[in-house]
Amino acid sequence: MKFTKLKMINYRPYYGTKEINLDIPNDQKPPYRKNIILFGGLNGAGKTTIFKAIRLALFARRGMKDKEYHEYLDGAINNLAFNEGVRSCSIALSLEDEQDQITLEFIMKFDEKKVLIGEERKLYVFNKKEQTEQESTLTNEEFNRFIDERIPLDASEFFLFDAEKIGEIIAKQGREHLKEPIQKIFALEAIKKLKPDLDSLRREILNKLKDAPKNEELENLTRDIQNYNNEIETLQRENQSLNERIQVLKSKKNLLNQERRRKIAQNTDSKISITKKLNDIETRINLINQQLNQFIEKDLLAILLAPSIKGLKDRLRYEKQLEKKRLEIKTRFDTYEQFMEQLIIELEKTLNPLLKMISVEQLKKAGRKSWAKINQIQNETIDQSEIIHDLSNRDYYKLIEYPVANSIDLKQLIEEKITLEEEKKKLEIKLENAPNPVDTTKEDEELAKIYHEIGEKTNKLTENKIRIKEILGELSSLKTKRSHTEEAYKDIEPLKKKIDYITRLQMATEEFIDELTKMKANRIQIEFKQILDKLFRKDQEFLRVEFDSEKYILKLYDRDNRLVQLEQRSEGEKQIIALSFIWALTKTAGFNLPFVIDTPLGRLDSIHRHNLVEHYFSKLSEQVIILSTDVEINKEHASLLEKYIQRKYILEHDPEQQCTDIKEGYFMF
Repeated sequence: MKFTKLKMINYRPYYGTKEINLDIPNDQKPPYRKNIILFGGLNGAGKTTIFKAIRLALFARRGMKDKEYHEYLDGAINNLAFNEGVRSCSIALSLEDEQDQITLEFIMKFDEKKVLIGEERKLYVFNKKEQTEQESTLTNEEFNRFIDERIPLDASEFFLFDAEKIGEIIAKQGREHLKEPIQKIFALEAIKKLKPDLDSLRREILNKLKDAPKNEELENLTRDIQNYNNEIETLQRENQSLNERIQVLKSKKNLLNQERRRKIAQNTDSKISITKKLNDIETRINLINQQLNQFIEKDLLAILLAPSIKGLKDRLRYEKQLEKKRLEIKTRFDTYEQFMEQLIIELEKTLNPLLKMISVEQLKKAGRKSWAKINQIQNETIDQSEIIHDLSNRDYYKLIEYPVANSIDLKQLIEEKITLEEEKKKLEIKLENAPNPVDTTKEDEELAKIYHEIGEKTNKLTENKIRIKEILGELSSLKTKRSHTEEAYKDIEPLKKKIDYITRLQMATEEFIDELTKMKANRIQIEFKQILDKLFRKDQEFLRVEFDSEKYILKLYDRDNRLVQLEQRSEGEKQIIALSFIWALTKTAGFNLPFVIDTPLGRLDSIHRHNLVEHYFSKLSEQVIILSTDVEINKEHASLLEKYIQRKYILEHDPEQQCTDIKEGYFMF
C-alpha cells in the first residue's frame, strides 16, 4: 500500500488549497528504487502539521482522548482564511493498494471563536474501469474497520511516528499495549481468534453430550405422560358430574320461572300497574298539547300557504328549464344567424332583380331547415309561453330552498291525542275494579340461589376444560420430546467423533501458533541484530539479541554476555534500538506499509545519523515520508539519499501572514 496524494484546505498554516504528490511509481527500474519523499522545513514551518494531517485523515479522533483531541483541533483553521469568513478546513489523503484507489477526507467546522463544533469523515473509491470517483456510504464502525484492514490503529505507532519519541517503545515492552499490535502485524491475532471459536464449538458439543438422553430420562418422560393421561380422565369424570348437576338446576329453574310468571301475570292488571300506565299516557298527552300550541303559534300560516309556495316553486323550475332550452337552441343556430345576416346584406347590394324579389323570411326559413339537417340538429317544438319571473340566480335558489310546512305532522298529532284520551278513560274505569299486587319474593330468592350455583358449576366446568387443553399441549410436547430423545441416541457417536476432531485441531492450532511465534521471534532476532550492527557505533556493538515470544520483550546482551538495561540507555540509543526493532518487525511480517517519520534524526549524534541515513531509510519500505529540519537531513545526508529520493518539498513559512507555502526542492546549502 502507498499514499499517493495529500490535500489540505485552510488547515493550520496552509492557506487555501495545497496538494502534495506523494506517489511512488510502481514501474521503477534498477539499480536504485526511489522510495523516499523528503520534506524540509524549519521549526514551526508545518512539518508536524503534515504528519498529524495524515494521521487525522486515517484515524480522526481514534487513539486520542477528548481533551487532547479538542486542544489540538480547536483553532486548527488557518487564521487568514478565518478572518476572511471561512469556518471550515479539511484534509484529504489518497492511497492505493492492490485492490482499491481511495481518498479519505476529514472535514472540520468551527464557531466564531475557532472552537471545533463539528467534524465529518468521507471515503471516496476510484472506479478504475469507469475512471470516476464515487463516495462510499459507511457507518463510523465500517469506516474504522475499512482503515484497520489496511493500517491497524494499534499498529500505527510502528509506521507513523516521531523518531525523537520512538524510544518510548522500549519502555512499553512486555505490556499488552505493545503485545497486541505486534500480534496484528504478524497476523497471529487472526489465528488466535480461531482458538475461542474452537473452544466454543467444543463446549457446545460437550453440552450436547452432557444433555444426551439416558434411559432414566426416557422412563421419566413415559411416567409424566401416564400421569397427564390419568389427570385428564379424572377431569373428564368431574365434568360429567358437573353437567348432570347443571341440568337438574336448569329444570328446577324453569319450574320456578313458570310459577313466577303466573304471579306476575296477575300483577299485570293490578292497581300499581294500571296507575303506571295512566301516568305514561298523561305525560304523552301533555307533550302533544305543547306541540299543538307550537304549531298554532309558529307553523299555522306556513301550513296554509304551503300549496301556494309549492305552486310557485314548480313554476320557477319550469321557467328555468324553458329558459335553458331556448338558450341551447339559440346557441346551436348562432353561427347560422350570423351567416344569414351577412348574406342578406350582400343580396341587398346586388343588381340582380331576381335576387331582390326573393322573400327574406322564406330564405331564412329554408336556410335554417338546411342548417339543422347538415348539423344533425333535431327539430324541436319549444313552448312559447312567456317567462313572467325575472330573477337572479341568488333569488331563484333562495325561493326554491324555502321550506314548506307539512300538515301531515299536525294531523298525526291530533289523531294520536284522541286515541290516548280514549285509552285513558278505559284505564280509569279499569283502575276502580283492579286487584292488589301478588308477592313473588320467595321465587326470586330461590331463583337467585339456583343462578349462583349454576354460575359456580359452569366456571368450574370451564376451568377443567382449560386445564384439559393445557394438559393436551403438554402431552403433545412430551411425546415429541420422547420421540426426539429416542432418536438422539443415534447421534451420540458422531458427537464423540467431533470432539476428537476438535481436540486434535486445537492441539494443532496451539502447536502452529507456538512454532510460528518461535519462527517469527527467531527472524526478529536475526533482522534486529543485522540492522543494529549497521546502525550502532563499533564500540557499542552487542554480543547477541533475544526476543521473548511469550512476553514480547526484547533483550540485548553486551560483549561480556550481560543483560543490557535498555531503560537506562541514552535517549539516542533508545531511538536507534526502537528503529531497529521496527525494521525487524517490518521485515519479519512480510508486508509493505508506508512510513511517515517526523524529526528523523533529532536525538542522534553525527555517527548514528550517518549510519541511519546510509542503511535505514532507503531499505525500510517501498514508501518512506521524511519530515526534516535543515540540521537533521543536512547537505551530506541529502547527498547520500539523493539516488533514493522520488520527490522533495520545501516548506517556506511567511511569519507576517503566518502561512506556509509548499514548493518542490529542498534546502539550499
